[in-house]
Amino acid sequence: MNHDNIEEIKRIELNILDEFAKVCDKLDVKYFLAYWTMIGAIRHKGFIPWDDDIDVVMMREDYEKFINQAQALLPENLFLQNYKTDKNFLLQYSKIRDNNTTFIEQSQCKLDINHGIFIDIFPLDYCYDANDKTKKLFKRIKFKCSLLSPFFSPITDIENGYGFAKKTILKLKRMVQRILFALLYGSKKNTGKLLEDIDKIKMSVPKGKNVSVFDGFIVENKDWFNECAEYEFEGKKYIGVKDYHSYLTQIYGDYMQLPPEEKCVPQHYTTIIDTGKSYKEYI
Repeated sequence: MNHDNIEEIKRIELNILDEFAKVCDKLDVKYFLAYWTMIGAIRHKGFIPWDDDIDVVMMREDYEKFINQAQALLPENLFLQNYKTDKNFLLQYSKIRDNNTTFIEQSQCKLDINHGIFIDIFPLDYCYDANDKTKKLFKRIKFKCSLLSPFFSPITDIENGYGFAKKTILKLKRMVQRILFALLYGSKKNTGKLLEDIDKIKMSVPKGKNVSVFDGFIVENKDWFNECAEYEFEGKKYIGVKDYHSYLTQIYGDYMQLPPEEKCVPQHYTTIIDTGKSYKEYI
């Protein structure tokens, strides 16, 4: 990805973020800049220079309201993508994509979905605590999430770096996951039902001190999302958690420290990027 390319991607993503924020205002729902995007706002007043991504989070109640009503309020060129709106989409969160662009990732290149340039919208659900009930719920979530793995590209370029033994174990694991999926859900067309089941379990977790995206991969303090503040990002103002220092420190440690030069690269592995043509021209 050359410099001009990444700068154009950032411009398109920033336009999507603008439209997203406008819709959130209209619907009276809260969002928060998150993860590397929040580091960028604090450390660089915008994108991390080598980053090609925008992440936002929403509490589940606001997220559900947004995904049920936002599409009608978005410009025609933007598509709100999740398993409810794009039947072959396999992720547990939503994206807003620009229909007139192309950003095909290696892990999703075989999926018949919208492949436009995007921003990510993650729902925050209450996270497990020490009691047995929530532990059982999260074991169920992790098991069901594992059944999605075989539907992505079977062996990505990253996995091709594995040795023979590790790659063989991975192939066997995915074969077992396919069998389990077939037994529980039947046809591959029913991945949406699996994702719906995962969401139902997540939303059944009792309220507690912590929230998380996915299955507890990053655990976050619920209190951080009670108060918000505006932060500069590429010359505009967007919303983040007020106590950004505690938030970023718990997740990243010394977030003001730049990583080693070899890690200052975009985190997406793509097959095709085109900021001027629709993904439909490549499928």
